[in-house]
Amino acid sequence: MQTLRYYERRGLLASPRRSPGGHRLYPSDTVTLLRVIKTAQRLGFTLDEVADLLDAGRHRPPAVRRARRAERPRRLPWAGRSEGAPGGQATVRRMTVARSILLFLLAALAEIGGAWLVWQGWREHRGLLWIAAGVIALGFYGFVATFQPDPNFGRILAAYGGVFVAGSLAWGMVVDKFRPDRYDIVGAAICLVGVAVIMYAPRAG
Repeated sequence: MQTLRYYERRGLLASPRRSPGGHRLYPSDTVTLLRVIKTAQRLGFTLDEVADLLDAGRHRPPAVRRARRAERPRRLPWAGRSEGAPGGQATVRRMTVARSILLFLLAALAEIGGAWLVWQGWREHRGLLWIAAGVIALGFYGFVATFQPDPNFGRILAAYGGVFVAGSLAWGMVVDKFRPDRYDIVGAAICLVGVAVIMYAPRAG
């Protein structure tokens, strides 16, 4: 409960309605949202960065997001190195690649998880709440791509296709006890090599 109240104060969760007895009445998608927040933290995102993603998903005006970022102290993630310092540019590139990979993983979690929830709600007859949670997760996936450092939509989505292939197999192994054969594994590996070539090959300029 303390975690929920802390997330409310940080703006990650909307303040819930109250019952006549004063109890908090959280909407049905709160559990899904908490899982997204916790997963993003495990992947290395700060709560401020998660809040930015959620603001985008809630269609909060860009001016509000800029104001929130302006209120936060700026912090360089590469331990004090400037871009012009020896080795600084290489460090910045490594940090950029690492951030891009984390965003791909978060996107895969949101899209594959969302599709799985819809599948469970419709194919397994678990009900509309499962479907609604899946639709919310799929919408969240759409915003994650906008945080990629590369500005080219086509390149981002093409590369993400390879992440989706490998992530789908991994999801099946963990959630549905699927056992991939060697062709599944080789195919996924080829897709991930394609991701690396498309996204992280050294390009001029």
